Amino acid sequence: MMNESELNDELICNLIIEAIDGTIAPDAQVLLERWRKKSAENESTYQQYLNVQVNLDKISERHSYAVNDSWEALDRKLSKFDKIPFETQRFEEAPVTPARTSFLWFKIAAAIMVILSAGYYFIASNRGYVTIDSDKDGITALTLPDGSAVKLNAATAVRYHKTEFNDDRRLELLRGEIFIDVAHKQHSRFSVDLGKVEALDIGTSFNVFRNTQKIAVVVEEGIVALKKRSSNEQILLKKGQLGTYNIQKQALMSLVNNDLNYKAWLDHHFRFTETPLHEVVAQLEKAYHTRIRIAEPELKVRRLTADIDYEQIDSVLAVIAASFQCHVTKDQETYVLSDR
Repeated sequence: MMNESELNDELICNLIIEAIDGTIAPDAQVLLERWRKKSAENESTYQQYLNVQVNLDKISERHSYAVNDSWEALDRKLSKFDKIPFETQRFEEAPVTPARTSFLWFKIAAAIMVILSAGYYFIASNRGYVTIDSDKDGITALTLPDGSAVKLNAATAVRYHKTEFNDDRRLELLRGEIFIDVAHKQHSRFSVDLGKVEALDIGTSFNVFRNTQKIAVVVEEGIVALKKRSSNEQILLKKGQLGTYNIQKQALMSLVNNDLNYKAWLDHHFRFTETPLHEVVAQLEKAYHTRIRIAEPELKVRRLTADIDYEQIDSVLAVIAASFQCHVTKDQETYVLSDR
């Protein structure tokens, strides 16, 4: 088993690729997670890696390279690059950055080209779509070609057309949950394709959730139209409103959003008012991608009133334990709340 002292730039790059491909070993996954949590710079590198193919697409379009030609050119450049003393390695025409960062990103670019040529899910080149599939334990940040910012909750997949997006700003939510801050364009409306319905932006930021039973849209700013694609039936949603679509009944509905924690998966800001602990735990499990067990039935129904804003689940559970005068322990990967 590899340990942290053996990690270097190239090994980190390989671990990231394996994680994206879904072939990473459990012990290697643990090392990668520890590396990501060591610093904001490491996490930034990991997140940028998820989006680097977008920039490579733009390069490919600008120079009309075929994938194989691009790979051969990059391979030649890498061979030349590897002969340069490590301390003096730099990108051509790149901003001045530490040598280690340049080296890592050059290797990542090479790896992405391999992924593209192998036809992995990151991009369906035969159809011109870019697909982003976030992992099951974290949030992924994505900047679309028009500048719109999208945050993907864990286990979420989206896609868009890489060459036509600026003309047809359509993002497809395949599954999961996203929060979108739309870049304003005077004559171009942003839309989210949700299968039988679509969410049409009228200059706004909003949260979208989709599973096999329902679709839910919560508007943070501006106005969103939730519209059936087969007809002109739609509902207009303003700030603070929730729009839902029942997939089985094919029914649209709008109401006031009473879920103050709808975006807690993203900002980790929770507001609880006389909320039963079992409901609190369900929300925490979703936001922090962890397991929490309540040991006693009587503890499950105790009610919490609190405003909580912590990045780490340990801090949140410490507040809950202090509020209820109970104990927090950890059994392998599961947190346990108990009165004893």
